[in-house]
Amino acid sequence: VNNILKPNKADQNLKSYDKSTILKILDYQKKYNLNNTELAIKFKMSRNTVGKWKKIFF
Repeated sequence: VNNILKPNKADQNLKSYDKSTILKILDYQKKYNLNNTELAIKFKMSRNTVGKWKKIFF
């Protein structure tokens, strides 16, 4: 019953992003003037991930 109500969540847990995708996401943040929390909610990821990407790429 749980499998019917809640589909496999493992598909969402371990996402990986290539460099071009990360840069597109960060450009989206800049274009729409979003903070890290708003961007994280939009793309269903951790705000810490967004912050880490910004430290690495900017």
